[in-house]
Amino acid sequence: MLDQVYTTLRTTFSLTGQVFSTDLVKGQVDAALDTGPLACKLVDGSACTAQSVGLVKTLNPVVTPQPDNPSTFQAVRVPGTTTCADVIAQEATLFPP
Repeated sequence: MLDQVYTTLRTTFSLTGQVFSTDLVKGQVDAALDTGPLACKLVDGSACTAQSVGLVKTLNPVVTPQPDNPSTFQAVRVPGTTTCADVIAQEATLFPP
């Protein structure tokens, strides 16, 4: 019966890394997504009652990392004039496997 849910979102990122040189940092990203449902709308267009919003809050998903599949990052130094298109074009050179 739910059509839309209005919620607050807060994302938190934590980077843990090791400096390998002045031009290379590698590490792992830990992230969390906190949601807080505020209101909802039913398929017929009517607003949810306070009780319905309470029920939606119990559906609040927990977002967790996938086991054995860490999110990693690698940072490299590039010239200040480098554009996003340059990084994409040089991906294999900048971030070798």
